[in-house]
Amino acid sequence: MATIIIKNVTGSTRNDGLIFELKREGYPEGSIVEDVTIRGDGKVCYWGGCVAYPGETCEVLNEQEEHEALKMVCKSILYQADGAPESIVPANKKEFTAKELQKLVGGYTELILLANGQVMVINKEAAIDELPVNMRASEILKKHGKDATVQGTVLVCPSSLIR
Repeated sequence: MATIIIKNVTGSTRNDGLIFELKREGYPEGSIVEDVTIRGDGKVCYWGGCVAYPGETCEVLNEQEEHEALKMVCKSILYQADGAPESIVPANKKEFTAKELQKLVGGYTELILLANGQVMVINKEAAIDELPVNMRASEILKKHGKDATVQGTVLVCPSSLIR
């Protein structure tokens, strides 16, 4: 049994279909999947009816990478506008890049430092784009002494994970 992270390792558009299917099954890019069976030749990972390909649509984690990735999962939460939280890991398993942050929140980013040392990354133009209010993220801001309404998808993570 192994632990994998779902990601388009090669960046190839030919992986987009399978990445989409995995997301539809509840495993979006950045998801950590534990207890995965790897076929004898090491070319196919499968679990619960899902399939991913090492070096293409997933990366098999060694014990240290698994420990670090699972530690980050506990700290990096993406809040969709509907309030649904999703634990995520940076693509490189170390830190989020500016491009990755923009993709996650759907536009130009703005960082809000929270009282506990974490950062909330929001879409800077969410109000202009008339994105829906994110009640969960707005509540988090209020708990940290900031009276603001947040719109769209946001990421809350340790500031050390922002490049």
